[in-house]
Amino acid sequence: MAAQEKKLPLVCHAMHLDPLPLQAAGARYAVCWGGGMPEPEGSLGYLISFTGKRTGYVIGWVRDGGYVYACDDYLTDVPSDAPIISAARWSDNPTAGRLSVCGKAASEERMVSEYRCEKADAYVLVDPVSDVGSYRGRALSLRGLLAVAYLTFYYLPVRVRATDVPGKTMGDVVAAFLDLPPADAVDGLIGEVRSGARTSGFERYAARILGDANPVAFRSFAARHEPTLRRLGSTKLFWIACDLSEVREEEFDTLMAMEGALNRLALIADRARENGADALSATSEAFCADEDWHALRAITDQTASLLKRLAQTENPLLQIYGATGARGGEWDVRTRLTGILERLVLPYRLTYRIAVNAAAGTVTIAAKTPGAQAMPRWVCDAQSAKTEQLAPCADHAEVAASAYALRLAAALATAGFSAGAGVSHVEVRLFEDRAFARPLVVLDVDRQAFIMSLFDEVRKGRFSEQRLTWGVSGLRKLLEPAQLTCSLGPRLGLKPLEGAAADLPDPDPVRTQPVWEDERALTPELAELLRADRVCELDVYHLGEDPFADRLREAIKHAGSNPAEAAQQLSDLLGVMDLVDDGGLDAASDAEAGSAPDAAPARRPLYCSSGLARLAMALVDEDTSARYRYVYDSRFDVLISLANLCTDNNDAEHGLAYARQALDLGPTSPHAYVTAASAESELGEYEQAAELLKDALAYDAEPASYTYTYYRLAYALWRAGDPLAGLACYQRAVVNPRLRDMAQEEMEALMRELGMTEPLDDGRAAEALDEAGVVIAPDDELLALAARALITAADAGYLNLAYAFGSVLERVVHNDAFATALQSLKPWAGVS
Repeated sequence: MAAQEKKLPLVCHAMHLDPLPLQAAGARYAVCWGGGMPEPEGSLGYLISFTGKRTGYVIGWVRDGGYVYACDDYLTDVPSDAPIISAARWSDNPTAGRLSVCGKAASEERMVSEYRCEKADAYVLVDPVSDVGSYRGRALSLRGLLAVAYLTFYYLPVRVRATDVPGKTMGDVVAAFLDLPPADAVDGLIGEVRSGARTSGFERYAARILGDANPVAFRSFAARHEPTLRRLGSTKLFWIACDLSEVREEEFDTLMAMEGALNRLALIADRARENGADALSATSEAFCADEDWHALRAITDQTASLLKRLAQTENPLLQIYGATGARGGEWDVRTRLTGILERLVLPYRLTYRIAVNAAAGTVTIAAKTPGAQAMPRWVCDAQSAKTEQLAPCADHAEVAASAYALRLAAALATAGFSAGAGVSHVEVRLFEDRAFARPLVVLDVDRQAFIMSLFDEVRKGRFSEQRLTWGVSGLRKLLEPAQLTCSLGPRLGLKPLEGAAADLPDPDPVRTQPVWEDERALTPELAELLRADRVCELDVYHLGEDPFADRLREAIKHAGSNPAEAAQQLSDLLGVMDLVDDGGLDAASDAEAGSAPDAAPARRPLYCSSGLARLAMALVDEDTSARYRYVYDSRFDVLISLANLCTDNNDAEHGLAYARQALDLGPTSPHAYVTAASAESELGEYEQAAELLKDALAYDAEPASYTYTYYRLAYALWRAGDPLAGLACYQRAVVNPRLRDMAQEEMEALMRELGMTEPLDDGRAAEALDEAGVVIAPDDELLALAARALITAADAGYLNLAYAFGSVLERVVHNDAFATALQSLKPWAGVS
């Protein structure tokens, strides 16, 4: 039965949507709800395709919980068919998740975007596989997020395919690779071309280069690693995503070749679109082959404007959580550089790492360059009378790879100088492998030589001239102002460097050395912030052999079978620790020093469960001159063990006393708060237990840990008379896979008690937590401290500390340039 046009109620609510890229001219869409329209339970409204001011067709139904169903009429019940769009949170991150398009079978589900929850009912699409137009980076309500997803990833593409087949473009062919798993999409196109089902020049050329990329090996790779294919929001290039830690070097080359073939097709289609020549009916294989080689030649062209843009653009990563780096400082240059590199539009994946010394003005960029197997293998046959004829050029693959590497070196050098006006020297190292162990090319250039000569060649487009497609000699001449080190084989392919040329030093060994080995004095600003005088004083992991660890393990073994004996052993061990003071020599020397005139105050004993716990002392200890001496884990663990043993054996008062001692020893270690809360709960003091658990959340940034704390806090708040806040805590705990079943069961019991059938929506849950004084972990105050420590340490040259403090931000700053800049602070382990 044909869909019927509806007249919408005068008083219904309507959220009108902005035009989307695939939307036909004049088409209008909105989500409408209320006003007496029939709506099933949990409705967020109907998607309407307007035909008039108040008339239109129903094209979908949006349901709370993250679903959109296809329909062409009003509904009275939730459809029995699977939803077309579904949203699901990540199990390890409750503030982000995935949007999927669902087929008839579960195996047909396809992720089309990630999303990030900025705040209550404010969602942002992250890396969507299709262009979302004005909604890119824009905060949307859940209703808006689902509506845009339904139109963008399902309804409009289906409508275009059904009504506009004769006008199909090269871009449509490229986008269709996202409709199937990567290996199936590749094999499908090749098979359809061979069967004659696809006949356009672009599709035939696509089948050629995908076949050259070894689809058999790629399918084996896909079977082992289950990759997904997505398009990056920043460059619109393809990205084959999988766990690279499990991928061998030869498998990575297979991935790089296939991903490169897909990206070359995308670049061909994009350039054709820009030139108004992207209709499939107007393309030839020869045109595509020419454009393919152009895509490889032109990689330096995009870098010509980078120097000029440096003075005109702000660095979006210069300020993080209120902490701001110095312009031209270490953090600024690193994040500007990674931002540039992440936005480079290259046919082959750029696997790289950087080193920067802003004070010295030096930048080092190491990258893997693609091998001969990834290069194009076809050219337009100039000898043929038919302009469609292609000639194989596989024998030029090695020289083509060499030419690409030299162009890549020039592009990366330009990027390096564009990262800051203070950059005076750039070194580019290109490697055969992604472990950066086999160097092929080293390019050394100072700023004066670059500006006076090499940059001029880049700006004028000399590197992309057609005559230099395979012109390694000509490209080397263009690079003459720099010191270029490389070795060519008989077929002009790059050979790994040997001897002294291959002995590439770590560009920054001192500033990235292990924290525990770093004796450098801290700057006054860092000393005040971190409550330490030297870098090594901030290491909480390498304290030497724990002399009490064996006795502690022996005592704990008896806790289940003979708690009285275990308690006695633990108590005796604690007495020994008190006598020794867990470092008696240090304590004695501190006491002796403290009695001297003008002596620094004695160092207080401190336990830290992590580097973050050590950093968080800045939130606890107002005395900026305070200094600490670390106790062994066993000192803290014996107190926790005694506390748990007493609490579990009907002596919660003593359990609480031991837990309080642990809190004094480790005031920023969440475990102590949770242990004390257990004792308070056993004593029936749920309000005090809740306060302790709230304090624990203030120092916790580990999802597995803070979701457990939310679980414990939920029950404490429930029993303390704040069930809504308890329910909100349960909702934050259920994302933990290990807790999900228990938390769900208790949450449902609480909801029954409250007479509720649905959990709190995100906005109401956030309100309940705020009213109860419960922070959203990781807490903004903790993140702001980490950001300040990261940027201050980086700008001062303490890269090892910057990495240690910045790693906590990786889960909350969703930015590839940030993640890569953070990784650049680590030692160059594995770099020759």
